[in-house]
Amino acid sequence: MTKAYSSDKRIPQYENSGHRMEAEFIGSVNKKKYDELAFDYIQQKTKQLVDDDITDDTSAESKEEKYEKILKMREAAASRFDSLVKIQKDENLINYEDSMNLVEKSQYGSPEKPAKFFSASLYNYIKNRFEDKYSLKFYTATGLTHLDILHGIDCFFKLCDKETDEEIIGTTIDLTGNRDKTRAKANIIILISQEERDQMDPSKVNKDFNKETFQAKIDEYGEKIVQSILTNYQNKLLEQEKIKN
Repeated sequence: MTKAYSSDKRIPQYENSGHRMEAEFIGSVNKKKYDELAFDYIQQKTKQLVDDDITDDTSAESKEEKYEKILKMREAAASRFDSLVKIQKDENLINYEDSMNLVEKSQYGSPEKPAKFFSASLYNYIKNRFEDKYSLKFYTATGLTHLDILHGIDCFFKLCDKETDEEIIGTTIDLTGNRDKTRAKANIIILISQEERDQMDPSKVNKDFNKETFQAKIDEYGEKIVQSILTNYQNKLLEQEKIKN
């Protein structure tokens, strides 16, 4: 599946911008599009619950009350998620798989062309480690998404069949500046300390950018991500084998 390792010290020329670390290093989702999709999802899910609760024996008055509830939910869906509290309310919860799907549909640009300097460099490292018959896709979940807030995933990579575009396997990432964080819901924790942030910021106005520090980080975590993809793939094969038996 992978090719022999060959360190490529060339770093793509992308500008680094943004204020929060996640946005600076891995970008963020299209928030307007994400909110629209999330609201529609929650609205449809709640409507289905109400519809399932209506039977032939339900009185006309009760039906009217239930549909009135739907209308109120539609009005609520017109407002934005502007706080973590709103996302974390029970009626706004979205499961893991659907949270990933919403994020995938809310990206800026192509998942095969990450816009940020750090994510693009990681992408190139990982892509160069796999054979040409595979395509690699990168998705950021930063920007008050359910995948980020509820499921602890800041971004993820997917390895796909180049011909069919079918997902083969992937891996998830939690980006943090907390040195004490050793456990996460994601497969990989990427640590970028406060001291390292300036050294890894390639903005033209930043005189502290250190190419060697940056590349060392890419090599370290790029290889960890590659190994995580391979491990997840092996685990997937084992699960498939168990099902067959």
